[in-house]
Amino acid sequence: MYPFRVKYSCLTRVLRATNAAEQRFVVRPAMVEMDLTYRNLAQADVDAIQGFFDSQKGAFDSTWSLAIQTLTFTRMRFFADELRWEETLPNRWSTRLRCAGFHPAVTGAPATFPLLDSGAVTQRPWSKRRTFETNFNDLEAGVRHALSMRGGGFSGFPASAARAWDIQHPSIKATEADRLVKFFLSKNGRFGSFDFTDPDTATTYNGCRFASDDLEVQYAGFNHCATSVSVEKV
Repeated sequence: MYPFRVKYSCLTRVLRATNAAEQRFVVRPAMVEMDLTYRNLAQADVDAIQGFFDSQKGAFDSTWSLAIQTLTFTRMRFFADELRWEETLPNRWSTRLRCAGFHPAVTGAPATFPLLDSGAVTQRPWSKRRTFETNFNDLEAGVRHALSMRGGGFSGFPASAARAWDIQHPSIKATEADRLVKFFLSKNGRFGSFDFTDPDTATTYNGCRFASDDLEVQYAGFNHCATSVSVEKV
């Protein structure tokens, strides 16, 4: 099965005004997308997988379920109508299946942004950013007319730059990845806000959110995962 990839996907609609005020809406429940890799299977296993693929008529049926450990993913569907097999060893076959469906409701999610077992927020390399927002017009004469939408002193507008952190986990355990996934899904991706502590200054910022509705986890081997997320304070 290794390596394989799982992408967790939410869908948030964000309406943002000129002064950075926001309204956010959850459009649908969380979904999951998987690349399942099978290597050097015996003919009996090939027949079982091919038989199921045939019974679903490829990408046609989206009503089947997939159980992995304690989770059952529903309304699953294949992405393609074709299933390709490659003979990698004598009488041994390999293939890859790409499928997607709905993630079950999340229980037992951490209440705060999850730390690694070491107590660290992130692994290296990681980065942080500050972003201003400027409307400007450069004239042919070389003069710039500019209007600062952040920190410009306008009433009702942000008084400082937006902050963001790009958190990297190039090598973490499966339990650590699971905590992050549960937290991400409990916030419905970009929808929910939370407190986040800057790994550099140890300053805690409230009202932070995930910058993306997608979280991808690479499973390189047993208990060996990799992922990354971006957190923003707008």
